[in-house]
Amino acid sequence: MAKLFHILVILCLIFPSNIYSETNTSNVKVAFIRDGYLWVKIDDKEEVLTVEKATYPYPPLWSFDGNLLLYQKEVEVLVNEHKQTSNQLWVYDMKTKKHSKIFYDGRYPKWSPTENIVAFSDGGVLNVSDFKKFYTIALGVNDYEWQPDGKGFIASSSASLRPDGWMDQSCPVYDFYSE
Repeated sequence: MAKLFHILVILCLIFPSNIYSETNTSNVKVAFIRDGYLWVKIDDKEEVLTVEKATYPYPPLWSFDGNLLLYQKEVEVLVNEHKQTSNQLWVYDMKTKKHSKIFYDGRYPKWSPTENIVAFSDGGVLNVSDFKKFYTIALGVNDYEWQPDGKGFIASSSASLRPDGWMDQSCPVYDFYSE
């Protein structure tokens, strides 16, 4: 048995086999941030989407159907004569080539896995938008995830110690049914 193994190893070294892989680079769509600008690369062509240099704290996200690109942009705003940083949520439509601001201070956006609906957090409030209406889903949410069918969420919140013990630490499930 050992001789057969050695013969196979020697044959593999003498007659190596080449493995070829065909990669289809058509329909490749990538969105990224470079030097303070939002870019896309479709097939082999790169295109810059924004004209002003900005800070983008999170990577851009493609919508369910791949026609919309969600991104977050940090901007300075004046609140009671004090400068604060706001985390604006924007959507770029690949067909119309237009940018639309969907929320002035949202964080942790996530696309629905089944349709072009965005969920995001605003100070512990879980919101959902279909770009026509906004829905408040839950309060006190620290993190969340869409359910695979896109009809609801599983959410978590921080526990806090109160005089009568720890606050409930369960992970509630919230249902959301779009129209």
